[in-house]
Amino acid sequence: MSVKRLTLRELAITNGSLQAALMSFNPGLNLIIGSSGTGKTFIFEAIDFMLGAKDGLRRIPEAEGYARVSLSIDPSEGSPFTLRRAFDGGNFEMVEFGNGRSDSETATKRLSSTHSAESNTSLSAFLLDIVGIGNRQVRKNVQGEKKALSFRHVARLALVDEQRMIQQSSPVLSEHDTENTAEANVFAYFLSGLDDSAIIPQENSKNRKARLAAEADLLEAILEERRNELTKLASDPNELVNQATRLESAINDATTFVVSSQAQITELEGRRTSFISERSKRNSRLLFLQEQLKRLRLLDEYYLSDRARLEAVIEASHVFHDLPEGTCPLCNQAFPPETANAPPHRAFEAACSKEIEKIDALRRDLESAISDFSLEESDHLAKVKEIEDQLQTLERELQTVLLPTTGTAHADLQRLLQTRAAVSQGVSIQATILDLENRLSRIRQAQNERVPRPTFEPRATTSSASEFCKVVEEILGAWNYPELGTVAFDTDKCDLVIGGKDRANTGKGYRAITHAAFTIGIMKYCRQKGLPHPGFVVLDTPVNPYKGPASSAPDDQLTDVVKDAFFRYLADDKSGDQIIVIENETPPQDVVERVNVYDFTRNHDIGRYGFFPLRQT
Repeated sequence: MSVKRLTLRELAITNGSLQAALMSFNPGLNLIIGSSGTGKTFIFEAIDFMLGAKDGLRRIPEAEGYARVSLSIDPSEGSPFTLRRAFDGGNFEMVEFGNGRSDSETATKRLSSTHSAESNTSLSAFLLDIVGIGNRQVRKNVQGEKKALSFRHVARLALVDEQRMIQQSSPVLSEHDTENTAEANVFAYFLSGLDDSAIIPQENSKNRKARLAAEADLLEAILEERRNELTKLASDPNELVNQATRLESAINDATTFVVSSQAQITELEGRRTSFISERSKRNSRLLFLQEQLKRLRLLDEYYLSDRARLEAVIEASHVFHDLPEGTCPLCNQAFPPETANAPPHRAFEAACSKEIEKIDALRRDLESAISDFSLEESDHLAKVKEIEDQLQTLERELQTVLLPTTGTAHADLQRLLQTRAAVSQGVSIQATILDLENRLSRIRQAQNERVPRPTFEPRATTSSASEFCKVVEEILGAWNYPELGTVAFDTDKCDLVIGGKDRANTGKGYRAITHAAFTIGIMKYCRQKGLPHPGFVVLDTPVNPYKGPASSAPDDQLTDVVKDAFFRYLADDKSGDQIIVIENETPPQDVVERVNVYDFTRNHDIGRYGFFPLRQT
């Protein structure tokens, strides 16, 4: 499993017109030593400032005129980057060097100084994501309310200033009591690798009482409205359920009757449609037959007229034949003489008789056709009359019986349905009232109950705390801590007990060295367990925290044996993690020769005067 860590590379305080104040760091041990007043504590504050501390940097005299701070960081995974920030605070500019620091910048982002869950919007989430602590939550009070774990929580366990180094309180807890629960749970996260995301918060007693009172008032107001609505809908609410049952039965009966009546109406209307269709067909045929009969009878009249003319012609021929010989009195022509073979009038009369025979034959056929058509006409007239009678019967049944009855049944059904809707609404309101009364009863009961304080299983178990103490014990043993004994952890005080003695009850020197062991121990423990850690610690005067005249207290000052062992142990560390120690003491020469050391002399002629370059006067 790869180790995720951050390595601080360079701290710079700049302004275009002034020489930059620079400080470079390496993996492993980095020492910043020298006299007071050379800017060592300012370096600590600047690192803390660039890791998200909100307040601007102190304007010490040497920093006058400087405007910008930058901190270059190399992550174990991903591109190296540099953070930039205004001297007086605010948000960050982050520039990445995807092809290495020797090449140009490849990306620039703006990061907020306030923590948010998005790694691309805040510095805190960005740094946490790099070291594998993204989007974690810690419990902040006894009710189980949670807050997001930010990089400032992590920085408290990795950066220790000179005041905290000698404090008598816990290395984990701050002076702000309201933050102690969250701070203890941050420490528990580093011991266990488990956060508090799964915890369900419980509201505090004051908020709970106010909420229950507000809910009770609201329920009473709603109950009053619902009861008034029910009174308007039903004079006897207790009969609503029985009334609803009776209505369902009546609606079923009415529905059955309406469906049956509608089926009869549909059947009659179907028959009426069929009769109308047949009547239409027969009337169409009658119209055709009557037109044909009219034409045939007119033709018969023509035949009769022709026959009468022919008979008149024959009769005239007979009369003409009987006239004496001579000339025609009309045309003055002589009558032709008759011959024996072909008398003219006889031939003419014979021709006329033939025509009469033809007309008689045609009239016989015509009379047959007229007779057939007349019979068919009579049949259709009779059928149409029968259909008309049946249609009148159907129409009377529809108009006088079925349609009025069905209309009345429909109206009755609609009234029943409207009544059922009102009754259903009443039943629903009644059920709502019952539910609201039950809820109000539960709230009243809850108001009288005493809610027990929630208990949370400690994530930093006895086993994990013991293993952490074992790491601290090994570190202190390597530092030749006197009368070491067994190291234990007091969960109530959130502090170490060393050799049966509370860490807080030791002198300043030993409080400082044990605080350093605690801080480095967290990093060592996380590496052993494969748990995330930023991979660096910054300690301000862990060996010689005492300033001013020499103290007479025996444990205010560490022995040289402890001091030398402290420096050699850290110089021998090959884990790849980074330790930056700001100290008033000069380490052994063999340590100076193999680690990155800045020695501020406060002498204009020897070495480096201090963190800020000297200005020409």
